[in-house]
Parts: sequence; structure tokens; C-alpha cells
Amino acid sequence: MWNLVSIRDTVARELLEELGFPTTQAMRFDTAEFSAVQWFALADIPLARSDPHMVRFIAKLRTDAPRVVG
Repeated sequence: MWNLVSIRDTVARELLEELGFPTTQAMRFDTAEFSAVQWFALADIPLARSDPHMVRFIAKLRTDAPRVVG
């Protein structure tokens, strides 16, 4: 089962490896489109204000189902 620590570790590693973005660097975002960016615990994600597919994505994170990559 995924946990929040392993998810954050994975995101931090991918940010650095794929985008060259260290997690110690402040995130820059389009302030015309977003008022803020932040991490949420899975149970606290504001689904009513999120992408319509967020519920399905969170469900995938919560399962132990094998993932096919490719």
C-alpha cells in the first residue's frame, strides 16, 4: 500500500530526475491561474475544486494493484 511518505519521496525524486527541480526550491506557478499551491493529505484533497479525474487518480494511489508502465 502506498503511503504519503513514499508518494512524496517518489514525487521529489521524479521532480529532480525528470525536471531538474530540487524540492528545496520554492515552486513558481502562474498566479493568474492559481492563487496558491500546496500539498494535501489524500483525505484532505478538495475534490469539489479539483480535476474531475482526481477521484480516480486517488483511488489508484490507494490500491495495491500492480501498475503497468509502458
